[in-house]
Amino acid sequence: MWNIPTFEKKLKKEILNICYICALERYWMRNHLVFVFTILVSTAFTFSQSTCEKATDMVATINKFHYDAKQVDSSFSQTFLDILLDKSDRYGLFLSSEDIIELEKSSRFLTEDLKGNSCVFYDNFASLLKKRVSDSKSFLEQLNDQSFSLIKSDSITIDNGKHFVSKAELEYRWKKWLQYLTVKTIDSGEVTSKEVDSVYRTVLSREQCRLKSYFINNNLDKKVSELYLSSIANTFDPHTSYFSSSNKESFYDGLSDESLSFGFDLDRNERGQLKVASIVPGGAAWLSNKINEGIILSSVIVNGKVRDFSCIRYSEAMSFLNSSTVKSAKFVFEMESGVLDTVSLSKTLVSVQENIVQSFILKDSTSTIGYIYLPSFYTSENEFDVSTNGCSADISRELIRLKREGIEGLIIDLRNNGGGHMLEAINLIGIFIDYGTLGIIDGKDEKPSLIKDMNRGLIYNGPLTIMIDEFSASASEFFAVTMQDYNRAIIVGSTSYGKSTAQTVLPIESHRYLSPDLMDFEPTDFVKLTVSRFYRVNGETYQRQGVVPDIVFPSIFDGLETGERSSPTAILANHIDKETYFKTRFALPREELKARYETRNTNNPYFELVRNTSTLYMKYWNSTTYPIGLNSKDVHRTAYLEGLDKFAEYSVSAPYSVNNPSYLAGYSNRHDSEKEINATAMEGIKEDQEIVEAYLVTKDLINIKNNK
Repeated sequence: MWNIPTFEKKLKKEILNICYICALERYWMRNHLVFVFTILVSTAFTFSQSTCEKATDMVATINKFHYDAKQVDSSFSQTFLDILLDKSDRYGLFLSSEDIIELEKSSRFLTEDLKGNSCVFYDNFASLLKKRVSDSKSFLEQLNDQSFSLIKSDSITIDNGKHFVSKAELEYRWKKWLQYLTVKTIDSGEVTSKEVDSVYRTVLSREQCRLKSYFINNNLDKKVSELYLSSIANTFDPHTSYFSSSNKESFYDGLSDESLSFGFDLDRNERGQLKVASIVPGGAAWLSNKINEGIILSSVIVNGKVRDFSCIRYSEAMSFLNSSTVKSAKFVFEMESGVLDTVSLSKTLVSVQENIVQSFILKDSTSTIGYIYLPSFYTSENEFDVSTNGCSADISRELIRLKREGIEGLIIDLRNNGGGHMLEAINLIGIFIDYGTLGIIDGKDEKPSLIKDMNRGLIYNGPLTIMIDEFSASASEFFAVTMQDYNRAIIVGSTSYGKSTAQTVLPIESHRYLSPDLMDFEPTDFVKLTVSRFYRVNGETYQRQGVVPDIVFPSIFDGLETGERSSPTAILANHIDKETYFKTRFALPREELKARYETRNTNNPYFELVRNTSTLYMKYWNSTTYPIGLNSKDVHRTAYLEGLDKFAEYSVSAPYSVNNPSYLAGYSNRHDSEKEINATAMEGIKEDQEIVEAYLVTKDLINIKNNK
């Protein structure tokens, strides 16, 4: 039986986001989660659905619940095909230009296919792609018996699923691709023909392994099906996505500060093998005392069944290991000596390191400023589904501790924070704002409603600076823009991602029922779909526009379209009319702070380096044709890499010392790896010029407040 949580649990658990970016479910719960005892469709699904049947169900559910579902017409079909080609053959290695013409013809049937009247496009696409992948696999196997023949002078065009060659040219394109990867791997320096051949063989083996992985455990059929379903979902908007059960599990795990894990992470080595990249202190792998970083994962045995990991895709490997159905397993590792060793592990609860709040003290001779890095708006719940250790609670505790340290100002770093649970963002705002309307939410077929902080009182009312960048999204943006509207914080950095939509996850069959709570089967396929939009307290939006900082720092990504603005399917920006009562007792000297910043950075060599690197990156990013000759030079790539080297070599003398709060004085008693993580973080804070500038802005804010 599919169990829908109670309203309280739903609000606390399902307010999510993509990539770890946002969702809010109140609209759907209020209008559609009615408790009735009659099922619209009485027949339960006791059969396995085909891909086309899943697509029909998914589109019907999107049409019913999506905030602004697009009409499935010829324009939709063209956008869908563009997305599908980018996902399935970005480098133009499988499909020919003739195949593309055939698929364009078939796409005319998509409208009827998605109504459930036919399956023309998918049948054609699946048959074509599987045949071409199989042909490529056979061709690469033939190259094992051929000596590497260097192509003297040529280039390859790569344009994200937009460049395809004729069928007659496909094999030559594969050879160019292999040489392109070989040259990129060698990169520079004098090499012998034997060394070139060795690199080429490694590249060839890796590509063969990649294609071989498609034919393990019927992966190619699954892959093609997921490509089709995810492309349909993404055509409605970039945050509407198809989820298999394992995708859904991974999505939810990414929004928590804890997860069940075997305690190690994987990565690929230079030969394309899956190796142990890192080990979580205190986790199952750590406690086994048998697993070291760098050893190769050969296979995994679960319930007596052997799963070959020698050529498995990384995403499939992680999905399998993270699955809730896999609680214990035997791992066969290839040790450095070449000997195979079997290690039995059971999952344990470990902290998701990427979702942990870190706080530090930045101090000079006159000022003490707290610094908190928040990587995501995570949450965790106890056995009663009550949030106990979400990021808002963690930051509350950190703030109380930092205030005991005598901080005069605070920096919250939201750079690269893709969002998370919106309820956590709302709770976090309440720490800094006494009471009031925070924003507006608008759902499908309902009147816009106000989002309010209902809790009187606050924890911190001192000077506050918030750092954002192009990758700060969703819940991060809602927090930052609300603090900006209330004059509660100075926002510094780069214009944010520009996502003010909210998503929820539903079974694809939800359209058939008055409530998914009435489903009499366990769903296996889901759709994360956009159900509402957030607005600023004044009715304006940051959708596609992003949050514009009060003080803008130069960025390597300046000049490029990033975030929501770069997606052709993103929901457009608009204004909403809703009467709100909004009042703030805070005031900020924005113009004076900006003037001080500009005076201080008139000739800042670091920011000038950022601007130069940005220009080089833009030229490199916009390139689509790359030379593949061994001694040929990719001018834009070379210039960009040289710029990055200068960027990496630049050192800055921080005007402050970095210390742990006094309650963390016991770091000397912790695992060596934890001490190393802490030391690396502290060193990074010293060397990060943007943190240095945020510190100086905060000092200015303190001094202006104190009339200095």
